[in-house]
Amino acid sequence: DRRIFPQRSMTLNHTIMPKLSVWKPFENRFFQLATDERPMVFLDGKQRYAVSYHPSGTGTDFQIEPLVDLYITDLRSGKTVLWLEKQSQRLDEMSISPYGKFAAYLQDGHWQLYNFETGKHDIITNASMGQFISSLEFGGDGAYGIAGWARNGKSVLFYDQYDIWSYSFKTKKVKRLTNGRSSRCEYRVSSFCDLSVQNFDGLTDNGIDTEKELTLKGTNIFESGYYRLAPDGRITEIIRGKFRVRYL
Repeated sequence: DRRIFPQRSMTLNHTIMPKLSVWKPFENRFFQLATDERPMVFLDGKQRYAVSYHPSGTGTDFQIEPLVDLYITDLRSGKTVLWLEKQSQRLDEMSISPYGKFAAYLQDGHWQLYNFETGKHDIITNASMGQFISSLEFGGDGAYGIAGWARNGKSVLFYDQYDIWSYSFKTKKVKRLTNGRSSRCEYRVSSFCDLSVQNFDGLTDNGIDTEKELTLKGTNIFESGYYRLAPDGRITEIIRGKFRVRYL
């Protein structure tokens, strides 16, 4: 079963869930976004488009969270089209820019960028760069994830097993910001608040200020510590040692 019987009994396969809808009072328009066929919905950063899907997936699947078909609805016209087929519904494999325009999603082990305005998909990683998914004990593979979206709207930062990478929307080039692979040190952006906010049935990632210093955490099997990453790429150590350090 794609959903075990007690789950189906509680929601009647999501048919009794409240359905997200749109009301435009100045246009005297009202229409329903979520349906029994696609009850789960999240929005793009500017809330012009809605993405909907059914969490039970498209067929027999042996993952904890089955692959799903994602549909996009234009909230101006109400038109719905198929966006992605057999896509992961894991929240760490889909990232919505808080500034609109872009979404990043993991497919076949690599990050792709989607432009809501143009409808264009761009592959932004390749096999020579590193590994962007980790093998989980249960439920298949999981993404190392998105580090954040630049507040200046120029780039998106994402992780591989060890390092932080930046993809420029203008040049369409990728740059590695850290060099953790050589020392097997895992670098991650250290946030002082949650990097994502609830977006109905999904998440919208918050922006990060790449024009100022970023605080990073570095961890390997023996050591941990904190670092400063300057806008010019210089990395300065704050503290590092053979201990576990956290809660900066």
